[in-house]
Amino acid sequence: MGLMSRSLLVVLAVLFVGITAVTVITWDRGRLKLPRRIIGLALAQVMLIGLAAAWINRQEYFFTSWEDLLGISSGEQGPSVAQQGKPVPSPGKNQLSAPAAFAKKMASLSDNGTHSVVQNTYVPGEKSHISLPMAVYVPAAYFQKANEHRAFPVVQLFSGYPGSLQTWLIGMKLQSTLDSLIAEGKIPPVIAEVAGQYPSPPRDSECVNAAGGDQVDTFLTTDVPAYLKQAFRTAPNRAGWATMGVSTGGFCSANLALRHPTEYAASVSIGGYFDAIIDDTTGDLYGGSAALRAANSPVHTAQLHNRPAMSFYLFAIKDDPSSYPSTKRFIAAVHAPDGLTYVIQPKGGHNDDVWHNASLPAWEWLGKILRA
Repeated sequence: MGLMSRSLLVVLAVLFVGITAVTVITWDRGRLKLPRRIIGLALAQVMLIGLAAAWINRQEYFFTSWEDLLGISSGEQGPSVAQQGKPVPSPGKNQLSAPAAFAKKMASLSDNGTHSVVQNTYVPGEKSHISLPMAVYVPAAYFQKANEHRAFPVVQLFSGYPGSLQTWLIGMKLQSTLDSLIAEGKIPPVIAEVAGQYPSPPRDSECVNAAGGDQVDTFLTTDVPAYLKQAFRTAPNRAGWATMGVSTGGFCSANLALRHPTEYAASVSIGGYFDAIIDDTTGDLYGGSAALRAANSPVHTAQLHNRPAMSFYLFAIKDDPSSYPSTKRFIAAVHAPDGLTYVIQPKGGHNDDVWHNASLPAWEWLGKILRA
C-alpha cells in the first residue's frame, strides 16, 4: 500500500470509524472501563491524525513513498548519489563522472529512443555547497541516432512552497504532458529538470542566496546547469535556456532569470508573485538589507535594462490575492525591448489542476521562443 495511494486513506478512515464505534458501544460494558476508554480514544485520535496527515501529504507531495518518509534509500536514485549536504566522492580514472554515469543510465532506459525518460539523481553543489535531489526529463528524440550530435533546449522548473519534485512529476504530469506536446509538434523536443529548492526545511528559501545562509540561487543557476551541461547535449547559450515555475516557483522563475540574464532568454510564471517577501516561512532572507531585497524583486529588476532583452509569460487568477496584485505590478514594470505575454483568468484556484491547464499554452509559447 503506497504512501500516496487512495487505499491508505480508505484504510485509515475505516479504522477511525471502526475504533470510534467500538469505543462508544463498549463504553459502559465489562471491566477495566477507564483503561479501555483511554486506549479507544487514543487510537481513534491517532487514526484521525494519520488520516489528516495522509490527505495533506497526498495534496502537497511532501513524501511520495514510505522510504522517503522514513529516510531510507529506495535504490532508485541513479548511479551516483550524494546524501544531502555531503559531497559525492571524486571518480577514479576508470569511473564515469556522476553526470556522465547518470546520462548513460538514462540512455539505457530509453530503448534506443523509443520513449522519453525521467530519472532522479542528486546534485552536489560545488559552488553553493548544497546537495539536493533533481529529476530530469529527456525526450525520446535525444536518444535517437539521427540526433546524436544535436543540442537540445533546456527548461528549468521550480515548485511552490511547500513543494517538492513531485509537484512537477505528478501534479503537473510533466512526462505525459511533454510527450504529448512534442508528439503533436506543438513544442520541439526539450530537456526539462526540476531540482530541490529547500535545503533547510521547513524554511522557505525563495530560491535566493540568503544573507549568511543557504546559497540556493547559486545552486539552481550555477551548480544545476553545470551538472546538466556535463551530462547532456544542452543548448550552448541563453537562447536555448528558460525558466518556468508555479506559485513560489513562479517567483523563482522570474527572479532567477532576471538575476542571470546572460544565462536565460525566457521566463514563465504561473500563479507566481514578483515582490521579495519576508514572513514566518522565510525568515529574514535579506539580512535587513533593503538593497538586497530589491535586487531579488522582479518588479524592481525588470525595470533595469543594463541586460539582454528577455521574454516573459505570466498567468494569474484574478481572485487569487497571493498572485494577481503582484502580477499587475510586474506587467506595469515590463517595457520594451522585453517581450511580455500574459493571461489573466477571472476565477480558478491556487492548485495543480489550474496550473497544469495553464502550463499547456505556456509550453507552446516557450516552444516558439527557445532556440538550440
